[in-house]
Amino acid sequence: MSKTKEIKRERFNISEEEIDDFTGYGPWELNGETYKFVEDYSSRDCDGECHNVVTQRESDKKYFEFTWMYSYSQTYYYEGDWKEVFRKEVTTISWE
Repeated sequence: MSKTKEIKRERFNISEEEIDDFTGYGPWELNGETYKFVEDYSSRDCDGECHNVVTQRESDKKYFEFTWMYSYSQTYYYEGDWKEVFRKEVTTISWE
């Protein structure tokens, strides 16, 4: 059994008013920093259409993720918690 070392991640909160269009593709100018869109991948962690958006901060090239969703009741929700994420490459083996 291996122990996974907990990685210290930068976190901050961006309000819906600050980001304005969270469903867009940026770039976003927030708190004097520019964040560019990298990827939007779906998740099954919510009731509706969930989006996990990965951005990259221009100044230090760090990656951050935030989440928004479009619910079954046709309402948009934005979670203002941005957390640092790290790129991970996974090799998949398949058999033919």
